[in-house]
Amino acid sequence: MGGKGKKRSIVYLVIAAVIILILLCLPFVVSAQSIQSGASLGVQQVQSFNRVQFHVEWVTDEPAETAIWHFQFGDGTETVLSGVSGSASFSHDYAYSVGGLTTYHPSIDLGNWVDVWTGEIVVDDRPVEETYTVYLPIIMNAGQNPSCSITVSSQNANHVVFDTTWSEAGDGSHSVSFGDGTHTEQFSGPSGSGQTWHDYAYPGGNFIITMELSGGGSCFTKVLVGWP
Repeated sequence: MGGKGKKRSIVYLVIAAVIILILLCLPFVVSAQSIQSGASLGVQQVQSFNRVQFHVEWVTDEPAETAIWHFQFGDGTETVLSGVSGSASFSHDYAYSVGGLTTYHPSIDLGNWVDVWTGEIVVDDRPVEETYTVYLPIIMNAGQNPSCSITVSSQNANHVVFDTTWSEAGDGSHSVSFGDGTHTEQFSGPSGSGQTWHDYAYPGGNFIITMELSGGGSCFTKVLVGWP
């Protein structure tokens, strides 16, 4: 009996070895649900206010009969794409809140082939805040014109006394010309008054006395000088 038992054990071992060899020679099967390294998904969107243009490109190894993909616009509507791989361009007009802000999240799911793509669409109908720059007019008050007066205060033959006043003049000296080639510059300042005199030489005559102000402006008077 001992010898028969050993023979049976050897047979069982041989059978087991054959079975293992057969299993090792069988092909290794990968589940169709596994993510393939070549799969890809790309989505582009171009928005013009509430209209959005989409472009989708995808690559999968999904069997053709089940390669149906739903592109969700995020507002309860969708468009259906099909094909193991391909590209598609389409547009969609989104509803929006007048005077408000509305947001949508479109998406597409290729199952287990790639990650779900989710985008964002914002329709902004809020009024634009306008800013204005107000340029106030610059008003420059015109300065008063320089003015003066010169008058004869008293006269004794050829000795004549003059009274002078002036305003809005320059800070320099103001000149009084006596009409006979002589002058004096004893007055100065923007405004003031003063007195000057002059002795005219023989034989006298008619003379024009002029006061010239620093910074512009002048005035004059006349005097007749006669001898007894």
